[in-house]
Amino acid sequence: MAVDLQSPTTSLSFTYNEIAITYRNKGDNRLALDYFLKALDIKENVLKCNKYHPELAMAYNNIGEIYFHLDAYDNALHYLTHAFEIRLKGTVATHTDLTAIYHNLGGIYLKKKDFTKALEMHTKALEIDSQIFHDDHESLAMSHHQIAIVQLELRALSDALYHAEKALRIMLRSQAKENLSMVSTFQYNLGLVQYQLDNTRKALKMADKALNNLLACSVEHQKMMAAIYNFFSLIYEKEEDIVKALEYVKKAIEQAKIWATRTRTFELETYLARLDQLRNRECAKSFTFGKISLDHFTNQDDLIRQFNEEFQRISPTDIFERLQLINNLIIICSRQNNFSLVFKYFNEANLIYSEHQSSNLITKEQLDEIMINILFNTARSYYRQQNWTMSL
Repeated sequence: MAVDLQSPTTSLSFTYNEIAITYRNKGDNRLALDYFLKALDIKENVLKCNKYHPELAMAYNNIGEIYFHLDAYDNALHYLTHAFEIRLKGTVATHTDLTAIYHNLGGIYLKKKDFTKALEMHTKALEIDSQIFHDDHESLAMSHHQIAIVQLELRALSDALYHAEKALRIMLRSQAKENLSMVSTFQYNLGLVQYQLDNTRKALKMADKALNNLLACSVEHQKMMAAIYNFFSLIYEKEEDIVKALEYVKKAIEQAKIWATRTRTFELETYLARLDQLRNRECAKSFTFGKISLDHFTNQDDLIRQFNEEFQRISPTDIFERLQLINNLIIICSRQNNFSLVFKYFNEANLIYSEHQSSNLITKEQLDEIMINILFNTARSYYRQQNWTMSL
């Protein structure tokens, strides 16, 4: 069935799609998903598009990408597989259509920890790109870059190094070399490989280049900036320079805070946990992240009991340590979906915070910093309940 581009129904579908793209660009993936699904419903059930119509492939691809960003990988895989089938069986598929979907599928398999399948998808994309593009094309660079990421996960470090170096070499010879944020990403990835190979000097050199390129961008990239600062922190920690490691993880947190206010993503938690870890290495006295990993402790009820017992033992004058323990209790209860306890502990923390605004027992900087952590982890509880307003 031919689609009349001037019909009111087609116009409505187009409008829904444009609204979805606007929300996607703003980072509001849930609203973007709502409107993409509305547009798809019109195409399928009102306009009765042929099941191999290219617009359906585009719609499935858009929805699959949104589900990917929402961490709903099974749904993402479902829609992207539909898009892929249409591109294979339809009449207007191009090589670039297929490579884009191969890369998207590879990204999903990477997130699902199916590294073999991810490598297969990105390798197929590279095979297609190698047939149609010249040796210095940025698409080849991207394929090598994605393969390097997967090889790094597979601990195939020699292969990862080969593809990461080739990706950067091609990128710097391509027309895309003026895209400093992309160049920065490739340099960062090569640095990660060098770090895993224990080539810390080379890793530091790549991190420095990646940072300088990102700072030269006209648009701010807080998420990537946070990742690079955290990478500096990891390098200095490996070199046992804890002071510098702390300095850079704090910079990572500042960038991640800005990013978290713009999107509903929570990379910030990773950097806050690292800050605690490094502080514990520095002072070797805290009962929190330095002694136990909350992510890998299987009996969380027992951990809650231990933290509560420790809280009772700690002197009432040790404000920082008491707030640290409350923060950890909030994290655990949130992961258990025990939201009533989360808010009970949050109220306790808020009371301590209010009582010590002008206190000799803790500096204002320490008090504000730990309270930011507590607010963030409480916000995660609202996020888990899909209460977006309170989470923000």
